[in-house]
Amino acid sequence: MNEPFGAASHPYQPGWFDLVSVLIEGMVANAGQQEAEAFLQNMGESLAARYPLPEALTVQDLERDINLQLARFNWGLCSYDRKVRRCY
Repeated sequence: MNEPFGAASHPYQPGWFDLVSVLIEGMVANAGQQEAEAFLQNMGESLAARYPLPEALTVQDLERDINLQLARFNWGLCSYDRKVRRCY
């Protein structure tokens, strides 16, 4: 995955975040927080298995590879914060 990544290759698509937010809020309201979190964890594991990341040698490599996968879905960007060890 040595493709360059930039904002021009990843246009914002309105509506996705709102749609997923409504779905998640509905899951929590219907099934409860614990069941919704378990479902979302399972979905994350399924996506990770289907779209694995290559081994990253640097944080920049990791960010690039995550962003390339997110671009497949026209979904957000990752900027890794080393202090809290999370993507934002």
